[in-house]
Amino acid sequence: ATKTFTEEDVNPLVIDVALRDTGDIEGVVLAAGGEEPAPVCRVTVTVGGSGGGRQSVYTDEVTGAFAFTAVPAGTAVLDVEAVGGKDRATQTVDVPARAALENVRIELNGIGSIRGQTVDVPAGFSQRVTLKNEGGFPWRYILIPDAEGRFAASEVLAGEFSARLEA
Repeated sequence: ATKTFTEEDVNPLVIDVALRDTGDIEGVVLAAGGEEPAPVCRVTVTVGGSGGGRQSVYTDEVTGAFAFTAVPAGTAVLDVEAVGGKDRATQTVDVPARAALENVRIELNGIGSIRGQTVDVPAGFSQRVTLKNEGGFPWRYILIPDAEGRFAASEVLAGEFSARLEA
């Protein structure tokens, strides 16, 4: 609903807007292992509650550095995604009111590849291999082996996974 106020209106309109202190976040995204800066990543900060919100920045391509200004104070989640890849990370931080949270270090999960071969599957049967990870960053791939039973996934998030063969 909208209302247009005129000079004849005698009742004041009171709008109560809750203000929330803000702080800054400065940090760096590192490749898996924590030794080298990560390739370019998108870092998204999300703050819940009244006056919260979400904003994203990209890391510096050389140093992996990122910075946010005027982030609502309180608990925030930093989600990181490698641009053009599958690598990810997430970290929860406390944003201070009227101050900067500095030297935040976020290490990417790491990626790898998977190769395998099915055995003892009778000729003529169609095959399907399902790879699945239900850890911090769940993923699932369905692979169709070639005529010799070979299958591969060239880029998956590192970590434990299960494999299931259906023939």
